[in-house]
Amino acid sequence: MDGVYIHPASLNSIPLYDPYDNARQWIERVERIAALYGWSDACKLNVAICRLGEEAAAWHMGMGHITNTWRAFRQAFFERYDLDRRELFRRLAHCRQGHSESVRTYADRYRRLSALLGVDPDGDPLHMHNFLQGLNERVYRRVFLMRPETLDQAVHL
Repeated sequence: MDGVYIHPASLNSIPLYDPYDNARQWIERVERIAALYGWSDACKLNVAICRLGEEAAAWHMGMGHITNTWRAFRQAFFERYDLDRRELFRRLAHCRQGHSESVRTYADRYRRLSALLGVDPDGDPLHMHNFLQGLNERVYRRVFLMRPETLDQAVHL
């Protein structure tokens, strides 16, 4: 990486990118940390690639030579992950608890999507209902009967 020492704390201050995260905020964070430590564009690119989560890393492997500069990576990354509001609402509407996923993890994922849209699921009964509908059938029956009013209440039932 350009012969520049990357301190583990600086690397770890950039979270692994998850496609449910805000792509622009993630890139801005990489750029802020890079400016703080004086990284070159090549160094930024290498660090960003190292901090891609599993799905995004698979995407990058498929892009290969197309994203061999920071500028090209940034542009391709935004084209792939900077979703418009319609797509985010679609993801929120179809958000479902994974088969082996805990209710807390599902709720955290639902909250992240809600935050990207500026939606408060605790303050909107429609979004709370959508969250409950996304629970696994067995969990849904148990939680729905308790009529939770917030995601935290649903998680703790």
